[in-house]
Amino acid sequence: MNAQKSLYEGQDVYGSQTLRQRSNQDIMSSGEFYLKKDEGIFSDSYIIGVRPQYLEITFKSNQGLIKVDGKEVWKVNKNQNKKKIGPLFPGNHKVYVESYFSYANMTLKEEHQENLLGLSQTTEARYELTGSGIKATSKHAGVQVYMNNQKTPFIIYVGNGDTTVYPVKYDGSQTIYGVAKYPWGESKKSKSIRIDDASKEYDVTPPLFPSAKAKESFMDVLKAFGEDRAKVLTTKNPGHYRNIHPKHRGNMERRERGLCPIIFS
Repeated sequence: MNAQKSLYEGQDVYGSQTLRQRSNQDIMSSGEFYLKKDEGIFSDSYIIGVRPQYLEITFKSNQGLIKVDGKEVWKVNKNQNKKKIGPLFPGNHKVYVESYFSYANMTLKEEHQENLLGLSQTTEARYELTGSGIKATSKHAGVQVYMNNQKTPFIIYVGNGDTTVYPVKYDGSQTIYGVAKYPWGESKKSKSIRIDDASKEYDVTPPLFPSAKAKESFMDVLKAFGEDRAKVLTTKNPGHYRNIHPKHRGNMERRERGLCPIIFS
């Protein structure tokens, strides 16, 4: 404000090197508080003005709540994870953050102090509530994790991989299992496991086949393919592959040489 007063009075700006390098317009428009000159008949006076501040919040939550200084300002949903709150008075503000996880039947809460003082009128804040977590593992890829019989956002994308599942309690009141979709159909769910230990890994590998009949059919296809593959290698006649799937488009001989794909209908 001293620099602003100097400019109003046509004097040089004194202060730090950084301040002296800034343009007059920058100086007059910066700061949470500023001077406004009130020209009188006999003398001039100055009024202290306040610039409004804004809090831009990014909150990763599908179902949540934000309060600022005890007042609800935003009900969060999965379609909107960013919101600009304001105008607010310069200074410290208490931000209350709440997130509900339906699959875990848990609500997490936090409080933060945000300082809205600085050269910028907008202060950014990012929140994500996770709570405690566990490691879920699977020998197969593409396994969807379920908790308490509800789908979670967590998927194990690679074989012999893992993912962190949250939030959890370790009192045995929650259960976890996995389900996968294979080319031959959706698997049965893996064994349901109670969550009761923070240190252990929870194997949610589902069975490969939904039934014994599905497994038998798949093994029959593999066996037939193996037999025809042996004939192709022996006779140099790719036409034997048609015993596996007679309706195909593409040249089997060129496919064997790696020159084109085969499309089954």
